[in-house]
Amino acid sequence: MTDDDLRKAIAIHQNAAALLEAELIARERARATARDDDSSLITPGEATRICGRDETTVRKDCANNQTHLGGFAVKLGGRWRIYRGKYTKHIEQHGLSRFRR
Repeated sequence: MTDDDLRKAIAIHQNAAALLEAELIARERARATARDDDSSLITPGEATRICGRDETTVRKDCANNQTHLGGFAVKLGGRWRIYRGKYTKHIEQHGLSRFRR
């Protein structure tokens, strides 16, 4: 195998990795922006408009209520996303007055 063959093989693999990474990002973005049902994902900023709390507080709530622990928040691409339906139920169970300032 020549040096040119190795460079071509490396370029092919780098291109494939870039395509796979772009697909992963597109899937995460699609999940994060889905808004057509109660299982849609919203950002902490959007959640603040639902409950009236500070965004920093919502992010702390996300850390304490992750989906793998039965909660409403999941981290996608290093950013919190909140399941709208689960978050709304959480607010209803704990009373909205608790969340208002």
